[in-house]
Amino acid sequence: MLLPPNDRYHSWVEVVVAPLIQDIRYALRLGRKSPAFFACVILLLALGIGLNSEIFSVLDALLLRPLPVRKPGELVRLVQVVAPLGPRSFFTYNTYRALAQRNKCFAAVFGYSESNVAVRDNGGAHSIRCHIVSGSFFSALGVQPLHGRTLTPADERHASDVLPAVLSNTLWMRSYHGDPSVIGKKLTLQDRAFTIVGVMPPGFHGVQVETGPGLFIPLIAAEGLFDNPDANSFSKLGYTLVARLRPGVTLTAAHAEAESIFRAALDEEFHGRQDSSYWVTGEFRLQPIANGVFCC
Repeated sequence: MLLPPNDRYHSWVEVVVAPLIQDIRYALRLGRKSPAFFACVILLLALGIGLNSEIFSVLDALLLRPLPVRKPGELVRLVQVVAPLGPRSFFTYNTYRALAQRNKCFAAVFGYSESNVAVRDNGGAHSIRCHIVSGSFFSALGVQPLHGRTLTPADERHASDVLPAVLSNTLWMRSYHGDPSVIGKKLTLQDRAFTIVGVMPPGFHGVQVETGPGLFIPLIAAEGLFDNPDANSFSKLGYTLVARLRPGVTLTAAHAEAESIFRAALDEEFHGRQDSSYWVTGEFRLQPIANGVFCC
């Protein structure tokens, strides 16, 4: 039988509110007797709440929030598992070109290589994380610059005395204090001159949340950029390869096609080498990266 409204209210007060008030009074009495202990308890509670909030913020940024790009659910990363090395996601320029030119399941394929480089700009001389990107990098992601323009396929292999560079929002704010007139200014990268052609919006850091490049430059910029003879050309660098699925194409179908292209490209590249089977027979995977977390 239901109690009348007034009786239900008084019953709720007696069962829930009254014991809570008693507990609060008891805690306050203990606090007056042991103020140091009481202060430690309050401090620990505050630290616990703050730590939980911080952990949730990190998880939200790393695991829950999708990449700030167009339709991030369509993005996949190429991974090869080679025993006993385990998973690897760095491929040659020839493999990138083969996949980009021969596939039918992907709307776009792009690659990038990352390295620390020496920069001289308005912020002085310092080292910064740089992405050397293919021409389709920005267009495939569907991102627009905050100022200026992004790099395009025309920039990929177009040699010039002064090559284009795109700044991350973080570097723009730190070295140029958010000045929109930065477009057209020069900066020096590994003792070579570059022209700033664009600035990316806040929150954009490429496709991997663990790395935050401050600068994006075209593939051709790798020619002679580094002293290491094994990395002084874009054709010698190792690339992370990412593709965008065409609408309606399943991951299974894309995997089957990409694996066929991938193995043919590796067979062509390693043909005649004693370790060719070592690389060609490795397991091939496509990993969805909608949230920018790379795992295998």
